[in-house]
Amino acid sequence: MRLAVVTHEVFLAHDTGSGHPERPDRLAAAHAGLELSQAQLIPIEAPPIDDVELRRVHSPDYIEAIRRFCASGGGAIDADTVVVGESWEASLRAAGAGLAAIETVAAGAADAAFCAVRPPGHHATPSRAMGFCIFNNIA
Repeated sequence: MRLAVVTHEVFLAHDTGSGHPERPDRLAAAHAGLELSQAQLIPIEAPPIDDVELRRVHSPDYIEAIRRFCASGGGAIDADTVVVGESWEASLRAAGAGLAAIETVAAGAADAAFCAVRPPGHHATPSRAMGFCIFNNIA
C-alpha cells in the first residue's frame, strides 16, 4: 500500500510542556511506528492552509486572536490548550495537512494518507480553542 504521510518539522516545535499529554514525543512515536510498517511511505510536506479555507470554518476575529497570542509568545488558552510562538505555523500546517492528504489520494498518488500533525484540531470550534486543538483540521 502506498501511504502518504503528511507532516512537517514545525509540529515538533509546538511545545506544550514536558508534562502535557499532547507533546512532541507522541508525534515522534507515530513516526517511528510508521517506519516499521509494511507500507510504502510517501512523505508530503504539510502546507499551511490559506486564509480563505481557514475562514470557511473559523471566524476572522478568532483567527486574529490566535495569531496575536502566538506572536506574543503564547501561553495557556485554557487548562488543556497551550500555544507558543511556533504554534501559529504549526496550527496552519495541521489544518492544511488534511486538504493535502485528500488531494494526494484523489490524484491517485497514494492509496491512503496519514496526517502526522500537531496540534490536533478536531475539538476546535469556529471561535474557540479547546481540548489541545487550535484550528479544526477535519471540518
